[in-house]
Amino acid sequence: MYEARPFLRTADLVSSAKVQRYDAFVIDWIVGETSTMKLIASLRAEDPTCPIVVLTAQVTSGVVDEADIAEAVRMHHIDFSEKPLRMSILSATLARAFALLEIR
Repeated sequence: MYEARPFLRTADLVSSAKVQRYDAFVIDWIVGETSTMKLIASLRAEDPTCPIVVLTAQVTSGVVDEADIAEAVRMHHIDFSEKPLRMSILSATLARAFALLEIR
């Protein structure tokens, strides 16, 4: 079981992450009208191994460019899932990421 803390604005998450360490991040690709690519790059720069899972339901609709997400996966070593995502799959993704951290 995981304890989650929601943030509705990326600025709030950035501020919080400066004073508190998080074990992982589950982030929507679009917050408001903006992609979270810069946020992901910032989080990754602060912690190169912290698990980051990115979600969106907007690839099929064309709102989100699949190539942008593919670039983020490649550059920032994130996990990606389309919504709706089942909690068991998210939990398994995080458990795998945490297990990989223990191996290192």
